[in-house]
Amino acid sequence: MVELVWDERRVGTATTSAGQSLCVGDNSSVPPEELLAMSVAACLMRTCLRLAEEQGIDLLGFTAATHVDGGCDAAVLKLSVTAHLVTTASVQEPALHALWERTVLESPIARALGPVLDTELEVTRLSEPSR
Repeated sequence: MVELVWDERRVGTATTSAGQSLCVGDNSSVPPEELLAMSVAACLMRTCLRLAEEQGIDLLGFTAATHVDGGCDAAVLKLSVTAHLVTTASVQEPALHALWERTVLESPIARALGPVLDTELEVTRLSEPSR
């Protein structure tokens, strides 16, 4: 649960169930659309890492850049996520693309956003050190 309290100074404070607080009012350094972008990227990351572990895919790194077109006052909202997976050369690239497709299908936030979300995958496969 997240609780949002707005006061007479137009300052909003969001508090998570874990007790973490963040200013989300007019004077916030993090606009709501960027909070949404962070949430989308984090949910995709958690889903991808879980699925990779279940499938025995050794991921060495995961990054995501999320861009939001539009915001709280926009008529239309569009999110674009470019994820970058890093793994060893022993993991075939088609397996990584299949992993990403499944990630987008199973991520709760990606499912909720539906056609508002556009995703892309970049892959880096590192050669393994010689013995």
